[in-house]
Amino acid sequence: MLSLPVVQQGNYPARRMALDIDARQKIKEAFPFEAFKQAALTLLDCLTKDSAQPQRKDDWLRVAAIVEDISEQRAACMADVLVAAVPPQYPVKLAFLAAADVEDRLRRATEHIIK
Repeated sequence: MLSLPVVQQGNYPARRMALDIDARQKIKEAFPFEAFKQAALTLLDCLTKDSAQPQRKDDWLRVAAIVEDISEQRAACMADVLVAAVPPQYPVKLAFLAAADVEDRLRRATEHIIK
């Protein structure tokens, strides 16, 4: 089950997802790259559906197409983009930026996206 409360950060409303326990367990068991990709596509689907402006919907669909075809080498860059799109609180953002290891960065981005 997805629940999508709106989180207001400045002038930009960001959508957050809450996944049911089974979905969280599946993500934790998956490889970091696959877990990130799954969480990112779910987030982008929600952002697309919730966008009122047609241009914004097209933008999110383009980003989703990029995520679907992204390689493991580029996944950390996409994690940076999505973390910026869903503004975290300062300590979460600092911990994300401090992660130098790609797998750790993907795990932190996935955790942030599915909160």
